[in-house]
This record gives sequence, C-alpha cells and structure tokens, in this order.
Amino acid sequence: MAITADQARKAAGRGALQIFAVRDGEQPVPAEDRLDLHRALGRLSRRQRLVVDCFYFAGLSLAETAAVMGCAEGTVKSTLADARGKLRTVLEVAE
Repeated sequence: MAITADQARKAAGRGALQIFAVRDGEQPVPAEDRLDLHRALGRLSRRQRLVVDCFYFAGLSLAETAAVMGCAEGTVKSTLADARGKLRTVLEVAE
C-alpha cells in the first residue's frame, strides 16, 4: 500500500498542474486563482492532503483510497468532507 500511496502523491503532483487545463470550451483559470488553490491545499493536514490527492488528483475510488490510507471508506468520506470544508474556508478568506 505504501507504493500505491507514493504513486498517488506523485500523480497528484503532476495532476495539480493539469487540473487547471481548459475543459470543454471553458475559460482558463486565472493564475491568481491557481495560486490560491495551491496555497489552500498547503493548509490541509497530511491526512487530508493524502485523501484529496488520492481521490481527486489520482482518480482513485473511495474503496481504493481507503485501501491506500489503511482505513474504512467512511473515514475517507469524513476526511474528504473535512478537507473540502477547510478548503472552502481558506479560499473564501483569500477572496
């Protein structure tokens, strides 16, 4: 599982730049918004960042993320909810 977690973190590092790519005719995300998201992600705890990296950036399912983290799917869901709440708060303050 450690190898999978390491690969998820590496994919997230690469994916963090790709997340800002234009999709289906959308406008590019302004550089200042990308910077805010990068800073906000840096405010997450290690566990929250790992769950975000696995689930959002590496595209793992809840079950796969739980296996990487060595916990139950419910723990993944609650950690994701906590991480989203913290990101929302940090990004709102940054505006």
